[in-house]
This record gives sequence, C-alpha cells and structure tokens, in this order.
Amino acid sequence: MSVLLRSYFSSMYPTHNITVGGLHAVPRQLLNAVCLRLYIEVMPPLEGHEDSPNLVFFKIDLSRPAGATIPFKSVRLGMIPDYPQLETDGYVPGALLTLSLGYELPGPRVCRAFAFTPLSRQLTLEHILRPIIENRLQHFEFDMRHTYAHGYRDFIYQAFSLLIDRGYFERSLSYVWPEDEPLIPGPPTIKNILGKQFDRDGRPRDEPISKGYFRSYVRINDGIPPYVCER
Repeated sequence: MSVLLRSYFSSMYPTHNITVGGLHAVPRQLLNAVCLRLYIEVMPPLEGHEDSPNLVFFKIDLSRPAGATIPFKSVRLGMIPDYPQLETDGYVPGALLTLSLGYELPGPRVCRAFAFTPLSRQLTLEHILRPIIENRLQHFEFDMRHTYAHGYRDFIYQAFSLLIDRGYFERSLSYVWPEDEPLIPGPPTIKNILGKQFDRDGRPRDEPISKGYFRSYVRINDGIPPYVCER
C-alpha cells in the first residue's frame, strides 16, 4: 500500500479491514452509531499528474450511541489497493477499510464533496455495511495501468446504488461542498457526479467510470453511462 493511500486511512484511531474480517472487524460501538449524513469525498489528482484518477471514498458523519467510549464523530469508508508494489500493470486486490475520525463535514484534503441525507433517522453504520457485504462488493480488484489504480469510482457507484435501492438515501444530493464555483453541470445525482473527473481546483470534466473487477458481484447499470456506453 503506498504512502499516499495509507495517509487517507491513518489517524489516532484504528483502521478496520472489512475485506478480511467482515462486520466482525468493526467495533460494535461504530456499527450501532446512527448516520447523520453521507458524503462522497473526491480527492484531487496527484500534484503534477492531472491525468491520475481521483481517489473517491465515503465519509459518514455519525451520532455516537449512548455509553460509547470511542471518541469518534465520523468514519471514512473506502476501497484501496492492498498491494505493496503499484508499478505493475494488471489487477491488484483491494481492501475495504473503515477509519474512525474525530471531525464532521468534509476532510481537509478533499477537492469536492457531495452530501446525501438518510431517509431514516435510525439508519446505522451496520445498515450501510450489510448490503455491501451481503453482495460481496468487498472482494474487489483495481485495474493498474501506467502506475495508476483504476476503480475507485466504480466501487463507490456500485455500493451507493445498492444503498439507494434499499431506500436508505435520497437519489438526489442535498448539497455540494464547497458551495461556490466551480458548479457541477447536470442533474444532482450519483450518476452525474461519478461520471466526472475533477482537477485539483475541483473543476469537473466528463469522463466515464473506469472499471475494476468484482470477483462475486454483477454490476448495476453496466454498459450504460456513467460507464462507457456499449449500446
């Protein structure tokens, strides 16, 4: 795992590997925490490499359950390459990780973030994780090409589509961060958001989702936008 990737999943709190341990890897206090809002956080391209794909993760603000002893305010949830050397082409295994965080709202290194509101005030982190695990999305591989890992948007799009189908979140986002320019053209939907690449200033351009490889899952909406249209 590269230093850059480790930096997105390192803090004073521990990281939990769901690909390896499933729900049992996550402390019960976190699983019982209620979701206040969910962000799709887009990280900027590498400095000097505007062609490098955005890293994209979930960031979930949580209400701590009564009696919780872990001082968390949110978690980052994301798939990252779990491979020591990323200089080779081909598929490399991913790891689905959660990281407790001590702050709400988007993180300091995010170039754009898109907030979605839960449809239930009782939606917990366990509710969010269960359909992802039950459909085996945690077993995912990145497509390594020219030292860049492709598949971040692919995983997030498929995972969030499952959550929408379960009726957990609104289909349209509630707000965009930062709220000023540049504006995001098109409808305020997950399909439109993840069909774009963002530069370091948060300016979007249309770019179909690059696929990774799901070992045990059949994609929703494969072959139509925001993927490359095959019809």
